[in-house]
Amino acid sequence: MLRSDRFRGPGGALLALVLLFASPLAASESQDSSLLFGVFPYLPPGKMEQIFAPIAARFSELTGRRIVLRSRPDYARFREQLKQQTYDIVFIQPFDYVRAAAPNGYIPLARWVSSEEVDDRGDLRAVVVARPDSGIETLSDLRGRTVAVPNLEAAVCLLGRYALMNKRIDANIHAAGNHLACLQQVQVKRAAACITAWPPVKLFEHKNKVKLKLLYQSEAIPSSLFAVHERVPPGERRLLEQELLSWRNTDPASVPYLSRGAWTRLHPATDKDYDGVRKIWEQIGQSDH
Repeated sequence: MLRSDRFRGPGGALLALVLLFASPLAASESQDSSLLFGVFPYLPPGKMEQIFAPIAARFSELTGRRIVLRSRPDYARFREQLKQQTYDIVFIQPFDYVRAAAPNGYIPLARWVSSEEVDDRGDLRAVVVARPDSGIETLSDLRGRTVAVPNLEAAVCLLGRYALMNKRIDANIHAAGNHLACLQQVQVKRAAACITAWPPVKLFEHKNKVKLKLLYQSEAIPSSLFAVHERVPPGERRLLEQELLSWRNTDPASVPYLSRGAWTRLHPATDKDYDGVRKIWEQIGQSDH
């Protein structure tokens, strides 16, 4: 257990939040009326808690239930929890949604939107970024260089590696552990570039007061999403969906739920939206895993 404390939600409700990475599910948690909120491990634990604790608090206010915030140390173990249907609510990357969540009873609610564009429906693109002073201008310049990725199973990594493969660029792929660590590898010149997504780039640039150079942007797939298990009552599912879709970064009341994740709003998500992700996984996933 990394941290256990009391968090006061935006409406004043006191909420128990526990960000767990290795502990088994306690019997008391499985038997009470709490909801388990699982977040895939794409950022350092402290940063994940900053982003998702306010969201969990709001979910608690809506449902009247205690929320337990959880993750796992890596994608494989998080995916195993999905297969076991451990979580009631999840925030998950698109490839793990089609691989493990959808086949095990999880229903999409909404996917994040990072841009300010009015026609952005919540698309995820892999971006490849480098230092402005690196002398690297295109993907071809990465041939034979070290390229950092958050995790070998991250959605953006799969998209970025697919682009390198199609362009026959042989680079040394290095897993940094998470998106911010990937970007830090570029900043300290241990990697020539990082394959990531726009929200982590925005977070990193803001935190470190730097600007990175965009080398490449992939085709879009539907972005990471909130989903809920079918065992959660329909009334609660609707409340959660309506709440997520009501958030706007222009609304001060929504800022605590959006700004820390570098999101602008959320867009409705359906299972059919991810059919394209299933096709990509059929092409690239089986060969890698």
